[in-house]
Amino acid sequence: MQLTIILLGKRIQKKKFQKVPDFSVENSARSKGHFFIAGVDEAGRGSWAGPVVAGAVILEDDNLIPPLRSELDD
Repeated sequence: MQLTIILLGKRIQKKKFQKVPDFSVENSARSKGHFFIAGVDEAGRGSWAGPVVAGAVILEDDNLIPPLRSELDD
């Protein structure tokens, strides 16, 4: 079973990996007043085996695809 670890403040929660995102973490953060939410990804084999490239992006809500934006508003 694949698990992803989500850092929420100082708490660590384990959550089952989902193939289709449900935006529950993002919606929870927005409801608590956090409006800058970054999407992060990495590629590579780990620092022990070679270089790793990581990137992060923060988009304004206006840049979201309209159907996705209305889904997040629900």
